[in-house]
Amino acid sequence: MSFYIQIENGQPIGHPYPEENILDVHGQIPSNFQPFIHKDKPDIAFGRYQRHQKTYGLSSDGVTWTEIFTAVDMTPEEKTIEINYWNGTLDALIQRHIDHANDMISKTENPVESASWNAYIAAMNAIVKEPDPMDTVMPMMPKKINGVFVPNTDTHNVWNTKPWPWY
Repeated sequence: MSFYIQIENGQPIGHPYPEENILDVHGQIPSNFQPFIHKDKPDIAFGRYQRHQKTYGLSSDGVTWTEIFTAVDMTPEEKTIEINYWNGTLDALIQRHIDHANDMISKTENPVESASWNAYIAAMNAIVKEPDPMDTVMPMMPKKINGVFVPNTDTHNVWNTKPWPWY
């Protein structure tokens, strides 16, 4: 499928249109429309508070227009929205972990396990949320050793060494 984009004073106007649509409307390709080639969005390394921006530019042949993808910093408003989203997600995650720990306490009669899960709940309630939620570090969940959940003191635990979110 061929695409064209409207050009006025050397600048693209609007977005690319399929050739068939232009022909349906105009009967021919108007002189102010130039060929356009879609590109797949490349893998761009984004910073924490960056987003992709798509613009249109003239390709090296001087005739065909195409998409140009770049990483740009979020505006302060976009960054605030992103931080608020992650704060809400972090709050929900903390609550899910507390609920899970309470569930584990209700299923055990072992005082070591109960103490381990209660300590974990206390640690979850004591989390200091950083101004940037991505810098918040979660406490380590109890781990099972010989069939019993005990405090997790691993120094190489991903939860201890990798800031949130863990994906």
